[in-house]
Amino acid sequence: MIKFFRKIRQNLLSERKTGKYFKYAIGEIVLVVLGILIALQINNWNESRKDSISELTALKDLRQEFSKNTKVFKEHHQFKINTTLKWVAFISKISDPNLTESNLTFRPTAIGVRTYNPSKSILNSILSTGKIDKVENDSLKYFLTDWNDILLDYMEDEARHLDFWDKEITVLERKLIPYRYYNVDSIDTLKNDFKSEIETNKLFLEAYSSLEYQNLLLRNVYFLQENVRNGEHILKTYKLINQLLEEEVKLKE
Repeated sequence: MIKFFRKIRQNLLSERKTGKYFKYAIGEIVLVVLGILIALQINNWNESRKDSISELTALKDLRQEFSKNTKVFKEHHQFKINTTLKWVAFISKISDPNLTESNLTFRPTAIGVRTYNPSKSILNSILSTGKIDKVENDSLKYFLTDWNDILLDYMEDEARHLDFWDKEITVLERKLIPYRYYNVDSIDTLKNDFKSEIETNKLFLEAYSSLEYQNLLLRNVYFLQENVRNGEHILKTYKLINQLLEEEVKLKE
């Protein structure tokens, strides 16, 4: 093709047709420019197609990760709700002025200090590699970008609760009640107690009457209630992100 155009130019020059030569040269330049533009357009189309495929793949992976994490969190959140109700009921019982050693009740074995650690490998990969910029839905991009910070706040609250339990309640219970009653991993048999059942009940009654212990138990309930309230926000955000992911996947498929 290049030889063909060159031959035409040479013929025009040899025939001294300068005007036609310049017109032809301009036409050739226009053709070259058009060719370049068409090539760029095709390249842009291919890149756009690759971006769309990459975005769809990322969205599907995120949908799977968030769906799994949502299911795990629902179970986690329900555990916190159930445990909170148990502790509230327990505090109500030991607050009874008629509580005696004969109608004594022991604290819940489920302390409620359970931490949530979701899988974030896909989200973190998308954020770290810049693939988040490929997500066209601005609302979805906003929630995905902020999600780790939202989750971190919740996890930090749980960590504070765990730290409080280990450093304050457990320390005090070691001084007030037998080991097997505050350590669920201990061998729960009477023969491993230094105290008789009567002596143990008396210790519990004294513990429940302690203002320090009462205050710690109330703080524990406060932590649990905060976990539940914050968990409601996490659930709403999970629901919204899942909806946006589902809509975007359907739109891109």
